[in-house]
Amino acid sequence: MKVRTGEFLYDSDNVLLLDVNKDDGYLKFDLLGTGREEDHLNSLAGGDAANEILEILMMKRDGMSVRQIAEAMNIGKSTVQRRIDYARESNIKLPEDSKNPVPKDRNIPEPGQAEPVGQAA
Repeated sequence: MKVRTGEFLYDSDNVLLLDVNKDDGYLKFDLLGTGREEDHLNSLAGGDAANEILEILMMKRDGMSVRQIAEAMNIGKSTVQRRIDYARESNIKLPEDSKNPVPKDRNIPEPGQAEPVGQAA
């Protein structure tokens, strides 16, 4: 709430914790105490969000567009873009082992290619 007169008591380190209840058909607030605002907000540092960011970064690395990633994950395009921006600003990168760890061997044909000359199947 905006303080126009009086002392500023409630900031991000001191927010009111309220419970909404019904009393005789009327809604009312019951004061539970005070707490930190940060403790009550969703953070991107949480496990699920961190996994979501890594999944988005992998899809982006694989060449998928923001639209394709949003459709694949069933989330909005703006959410995907915010996660990508957050990762860039926070210097979040994919671990090196998330790339293909197996080096390509010249003797192993790619799918659809003929066997190398002089090699038995």
